[in-house]
Amino acid sequence: MEIVLQKLDLLDILNGTSSCPDATIATNANAVRDWKDKDSSARLELLLHMDDAQKQAVRTLIIANATWVQLRDTYEHTDVSTQVGNLKLLVNQTMSDDQDVEKFIQTWRLAMDDVTLLGLDLPPRVQAILLLGALPSSWQAYISTKATSANLTFPILIPAIIQEQAMYHKLSSGGAASSSSSQSLALYANPRNRYNPRNKSFTPRAPIQAPQP
Repeated sequence: MEIVLQKLDLLDILNGTSSCPDATIATNANAVRDWKDKDSSARLELLLHMDDAQKQAVRTLIIANATWVQLRDTYEHTDVSTQVGNLKLLVNQTMSDDQDVEKFIQTWRLAMDDVTLLGLDLPPRVQAILLLGALPSSWQAYISTKATSANLTFPILIPAIIQEQAMYHKLSSGGAASSSSSQSLALYANPRNRYNPRNKSFTPRAPIQAPQP
């Protein structure tokens, strides 16, 4: 359900992250109208997925977030052990070198949704760091590059990771790499470059000969 609302750009309304602007401020008129439109859309999307008993339970509620909270409190039992268990499942998600990154991210996001549904709202940067931590060790150079970014958020990171793997596959399949390819891609494609980032050539010294008797 959350995935559907996220794709519709309504998840912030549902989980209460986005609150209605102050309607008493005249300059907020457009923002208030836009928020109410999104709230109505989010609540309608919820109603479309409810049965009659669930609709009856929220019949007096007119705000999407209040509707969601009521459904969660009525139909979902949450305790600390459940939160711990789902958080462990998220942290233990790891991608293998031969795994398709888009399929892995889809699985990873489902685990993140389960954590969010249980009331554990992790900040966007923490989500991004957890996703980076799930990448295989061969991505270490890429991870190090992204970890220095101050604007490290989940929505920005996902397409960047998908693009990185696509570029790597293009390079490894023999296609010519674009001149704009990132340095992290070159490092990922050739592990030896991690220790020789400028790709310098080295001439080994001749072995030292032992003195003749």
